[in-house]
Amino acid sequence: MSQLPWNKMVVNDGLRKVMAAITKDKNETQSHRNGNETNNELYRRAHLYLENLRDFVRAVDKDESIDDIERAAYRQKYISRIDSLDNEIDDERIKTIQKEKEMADGIARVLSSADPGTEWMKVLKPYMDNLRDARGPEKYDEFFQFVVQASDAGIPYAHWYVVEFCLDREDYAEATKRIELCYPEFKGISKTRLHRIVKTISNSIHVHKLSNEVWNSEEAANVLMEKLRAHGYDIVKGENGQFDLSTQVTFTEKK
Repeated sequence: MSQLPWNKMVVNDGLRKVMAAITKDKNETQSHRNGNETNNELYRRAHLYLENLRDFVRAVDKDESIDDIERAAYRQKYISRIDSLDNEIDDERIKTIQKEKEMADGIARVLSSADPGTEWMKVLKPYMDNLRDARGPEKYDEFFQFVVQASDAGIPYAHWYVVEFCLDREDYAEATKRIELCYPEFKGISKTRLHRIVKTISNSIHVHKLSNEVWNSEEAANVLMEKLRAHGYDIVKGENGQFDLSTQVTFTEKK
């Protein structure tokens, strides 16, 4: 389902270094312009790029116009660096495969459980723990990659986490899709969550107006509000363009 750019396993520093070097090549290649390459494809491209660098170093090493000592030092320095980075990327590839398998296994456990709600909390706990103890963006990204995959797999408990992620990034079109996924399982959105949606969008409107910036998400925000109104939520738009709740109702989950 998801075409979100963050719906893929996070790559670590080694691969980031290589992928930064081939970004220009990637963008100029028609088949790679959508940003939806698989992790395996990214790793293959990284290894290929490093192999091209090795070929370049070998070509320099064969150039007899360069001093022998300089050629040897150049070869030793850069071949060693390339080999080291290649090994680092391969280690990351193995870790990525392991993480992807853990995510898939956890999602499968929830889907096959007789008590999916309880099983979901068990599976989610280590990701929540890592998120709480995270230092830097990697664990944060990993958490949301997991909940996006769980939401895509049809686990209803994951949908709101993705909505939160989308709201923070002003991706209101995707937030709308994920909110709609809640309705087969739940009667609606709780008062707290409804307030969160309206407040977040209104704050974004206010910030963009103060900065006189063009707000590319305005149309998607309006669509989201209309969708919520269609579900019976009493949302009004003031003269300042911001949204508010004229009546706040608590909706409960289906039993």
